[in-house]
Amino acid sequence: NRTGHGVMILRGSSGRLRLLINEQEVSEYLAKQGFVIIDPQEMPVVEIVRSIQGAKVVVGVEGSTMAHGFFSVADGGTILMLQPSHRFNALYKEYTDCVGMRFAYIVGYPVSQGFKIDLEELQKTLDLIDKSTV
Repeated sequence: NRTGHGVMILRGSSGRLRLLINEQEVSEYLAKQGFVIIDPQEMPVVEIVRSIQGAKVVVGVEGSTMAHGFFSVADGGTILMLQPSHRFNALYKEYTDCVGMRFAYIVGYPVSQGFKIDLEELQKTLDLIDKSTV
């Protein structure tokens, strides 16, 4: 089993619409840094859990797909939510606090049909997460 890795959970257009317009760009950027990219719509549950288990950080768009990360991230791991500005929700902050996990978020900027995440801001946030887990 891997440990200490990062995972991004794709959301795509599933569920209530929170469309990360540059999801492919974000996932490619993270993949180049060694993150495992998973698509829960295309994977069996066992494979999802195996991919996330032991991860130091799990990144994804706010919503129910992040439950996969919450239940499988390493002890003391970080959930990094990508939030659309029109729908800020910190429900997972309460969950992570209860079990000793860490919570981080980036509020995206609105664009037509959805929102985008700035890659520079993403990297700065990941750097802060790294520094704070040492």
